[in-house]
Amino acid sequence: MTKNSLMPLRRLHGRINDWWINYKDKCAFDRFVQRAIINSKKEKKDKLDNPDFKIDFVVTWVDGNDPNWLLEKVQYTSSNSNQNINNDISRYREWDIFQFWFRAVERNAPWVNKVYLVTCGHTPDWLNIYCPKLRIIKHEDIIPKEYLPTFNSHTIEWFLWKIPGLSEHFVYFNDDVFITRPLKKDDFFSRGLPKYCAIAKPIVTFINMNAHRHARFNSVGLINSVFDISRCILQQPQKWFNYQYKNDVKYNIRAYEDGLISGIVYNHLGIPFRKSAMEEFCQQYPEQINKTCMHRIRSSDDIMHQAVQMWEMFHGNFEPVGENYYGRLFFMNKENVEVVEEEVEDEKNRMICINDHEYLTDEDFSSVQKRVKKALEKKYSAKSDFEI
Repeated sequence: MTKNSLMPLRRLHGRINDWWINYKDKCAFDRFVQRAIINSKKEKKDKLDNPDFKIDFVVTWVDGNDPNWLLEKVQYTSSNSNQNINNDISRYREWDIFQFWFRAVERNAPWVNKVYLVTCGHTPDWLNIYCPKLRIIKHEDIIPKEYLPTFNSHTIEWFLWKIPGLSEHFVYFNDDVFITRPLKKDDFFSRGLPKYCAIAKPIVTFINMNAHRHARFNSVGLINSVFDISRCILQQPQKWFNYQYKNDVKYNIRAYEDGLISGIVYNHLGIPFRKSAMEEFCQQYPEQINKTCMHRIRSSDDIMHQAVQMWEMFHGNFEPVGENYYGRLFFMNKENVEVVEEEVEDEKNRMICINDHEYLTDEDFSSVQKRVKKALEKKYSAKSDFEI
């Protein structure tokens, strides 16, 4: 046979050889993933939590009926229509259920060290501002003057670490997130590390993307630009190929192969943070934080606090939990209000989010609000020490 006639055979041999190498590599990687999953289960049994440290709760709240706040908000929202991408009225409707947030905390997390209520300055009429566990934090106490007044929750969240006296370990809540059953400190932290679900599930897109969804994309983009994703995953395989993720491990395998993530599972519930991690992130990326905080209203250019969670994950500073570990988010409407009533009563989840949304029409709002309040009132009928 001539040299030229052998060329096709050599090319075929080369392709078969490449395939064989890739196949062996794939099999070796599959075995590596399986070992990591098995080891993560063993590791879970061996770990002993040490929840002796203090944990604070931080909750943000706004009185959507305050006429002075409404007047000031209108002045800023009307001046820049580009930022009004997430200024829907459902973000500020008054549900009159915030008192039950405190009652649930007192009943279900009596171990909490301090509760920090962050507001623009107003407080609920029923609040006992002299409660020993309560601290009132005004925006001006933690946010620089050049960013005030702000109606951008992303801005407020970027300065939580500056709350005077805040413990290293804290849990951040929005006022629509309710603890629904008795919890322990190690429900949020294990061995001093926050419990996060590190599943690299892609972010779902919508025709009408609001600023919050854009902020999640922007945060993922920032993380992709600063971390070697594949290397980070291999450094902590038991955390990324964890038995609690079940079939969703496939998303992390894809993230390792691509060297990029297209999202991380995000639960709009109580979120544990380490103050030092949030401070370090803010000092590392001041330009991105400043750009967000210059927006008085949520903007499509913002980054959000989930970036800190991902920052912790890719540094390996977290303990893994499953996607539904913390509870459920409900975008409220007349169809799911009965399920929410059952969730409040049954205590199936650690937390639920009763999220006001554009899905809930003005026509249905009153009836849904009354039913939710009645369910909470039945469960938490006794006043807490946080109330007058």
